[in-house]
Amino acid sequence: MNSGRSVYGAEEAGLGAILAPVVFDWVDIDVEDRAWLLAEDCPSIIARPDEPITFARQMLERYGAIEQVRRSLHANNFSEGGSRPASEYYGQKLAALDAHASVETNANIRLWLKEHREQLVRTIEHQVEEDLRESELRPAKCVRRTTCV
Repeated sequence: MNSGRSVYGAEEAGLGAILAPVVFDWVDIDVEDRAWLLAEDCPSIIARPDEPITFARQMLERYGAIEQVRRSLHANNFSEGGSRPASEYYGQKLAALDAHASVETNANIRLWLKEHREQLVRTIEHQVEEDLRESELRPAKCVRRTTCV
């Protein structure tokens, strides 16, 4: 359901192919049962107030008071990956999140950013511990016969 391009070419696909008001009218029929469901598959980009609005931003503005909506967007946001060291990756995400929080004006989005920051800090702490454990288990690399690092 994520937005993006169709496999057939230039036309939009997923949520990008449906007008936001149509989607939100559908959610508003049964907010408690539909908002979190939509948040699970919503593209996880939360635009800043001065950027073009994103679907996730609209979700949080409208339904961010619902804890399950925020949880679904958190889970969706953590489902990305990268090829650089995890501690570096999450550190950069934390810096970007802090920069966003410093300019955010919407209360629901500020709450989501606060919760997401707490999760990122825990993830970074866990990753640092894991990196230390891995480095302790790795055999020493000998530069010369008498000097190992």
